[in-house]
Formats: sequence, C-alpha cells, structure tokens
Amino acid sequence: MDGLAYTVIGIIGSFSLLKMMAGKDSWFATVFLNILFGGALFAMLNICNFIIPFNVISASCITLLGFPGVILLIILKIMFRF
Repeated sequence: MDGLAYTVIGIIGSFSLLKMMAGKDSWFATVFLNILFGGALFAMLNICNFIIPFNVISASCITLLGFPGVILLIILKIMFRF
C-alpha cells in the first residue's frame, strides 16, 4: 500500500509542477493540463474502488475544474451517497 501512496503523490506533484510551469500565457496548456490531471485522478479513484459515475456532468466538472472538480465530485458523492 505504501508504493501506491508514493505513486499517487508523485503523479499529483508532477502534474501540479507542470501546471505551474504552464503559466498564465497559455490558456490551451492550462485547459489541457486540467483535463489530463483530472482524468488521471478520476481513473485512479475508479481503480481504487471509489467509483464515481462518468456522465456529462462529471465530465464537464473534471474538464473545467481539473483537480478541484474531482475533489468536488468526491465531496458530493460522500454527502449524497450516490
């Protein structure tokens, strides 16, 4: 289990670093990194048996918000137990 934790922390750190390096000038890079990071986190959660249904609402939340969007979906899942 420790190896999985280090892997998750490494992936989160590398995507966060890439996102900071994208800067304010490149809107496309920011959106692309949001999609990439949110999708990777979404896939990791589903692999770890924390199933979040994939539909239009969750996909748009992940695309627009990235990591905070996935955290929002997790909070909503816990609050409403869907």
